[in-house]
Amino acid sequence: MEPHPTQRQVTGWIRINALWPHKRRVEPPLRDSSPRPTAVRSAVGLRRELSRKSDGLRDTPENLITPSGALLRWWRPDEPWHRPRLSTSTMVRCMVQASPEPSRPIGTAVLIHGCWGNPDDWTWVRRPLEAAGVRVETPDLPTHRSPHATLDDDVQLVRDVIRASTPPVVCAGWSFGGDIMSLAAVGEPGVTHVVFVASVPYEPSTEPMDASWIDADPHVLVRTDGTYGIDREWFVAEVKQQFSGEVLDHLLRKPRRRVAMATATTPPTAVGRLTVPKTVLFGRHDDGFPEDLRRSTEGKVEDVRYVDTDHFIIFHEPEAVARIVLEFLNPLDHSRAKG
Repeated sequence: MEPHPTQRQVTGWIRINALWPHKRRVEPPLRDSSPRPTAVRSAVGLRRELSRKSDGLRDTPENLITPSGALLRWWRPDEPWHRPRLSTSTMVRCMVQASPEPSRPIGTAVLIHGCWGNPDDWTWVRRPLEAAGVRVETPDLPTHRSPHATLDDDVQLVRDVIRASTPPVVCAGWSFGGDIMSLAAVGEPGVTHVVFVASVPYEPSTEPMDASWIDADPHVLVRTDGTYGIDREWFVAEVKQQFSGEVLDHLLRKPRRRVAMATATTPPTAVGRLTVPKTVLFGRHDDGFPEDLRRSTEGKVEDVRYVDTDHFIIFHEPEAVARIVLEFLNPLDHSRAKG
């Protein structure tokens, strides 16, 4: 006798679309020829398994919270489904779709956030990359978490992330993150390309670092704990004029962080020549890069590109950044583009 669908052992990887009882709209499953048994499982057991959903679960290919509140999760079950007790007050309905095991990622994108920023600033670049099968790493720089951290600490963290990543690795650094990337990617065989987003390759100097810009900027505040940050009231007023929707919500919910003063006063000791191929992506309206600096960069870097926006490229033009990363994770597409 054929077992009930809820008792059938499901082999391989499956995708679960879990919906809590108070949600009414069910996300439709993907269309393919895979079997689609429908299972209903006790809310107690499933809530325990998916309890991390309420603990700030990140949007990754393994754990993706959809706009309707559903949780898509790759999961390999170790035991068969059991026939549930059909009680609407205690049940969670799940659409279970048998699918092949997720394919090996095509590589890793290591994305380094900017000054005062945080890893979630890359959310809109991360999404298309993960949708294309790229593993994405967004390290949280130590100088943004401790007033005693240094640039060397930032470099070491990013280097550790690179070494733990599945090659090939393409790194992208936004603004200050480009400086850290310039140092961390030196001599790393897994790194095949680096992308400077609203930044330029870091050039080590024996001269003392010039931190006078901090005192000169009325919107940058120095704290007594050895950090400096942006005037929050000014920042909130600015972002409300420039952004809307999801990006604005993010910037208001994730305020800019204080940064260790050592980032502006203590030069890094981990220096070296970055020989890996580079791409520089400028915003045409970025006031931080005058025309002479752009022309100088074009003379030093073979691949310099422009997008019609300002310094905040990862918020205004995230697809442009994602396309460049994918271009260099897929050598065939890159060779066709050059041809």
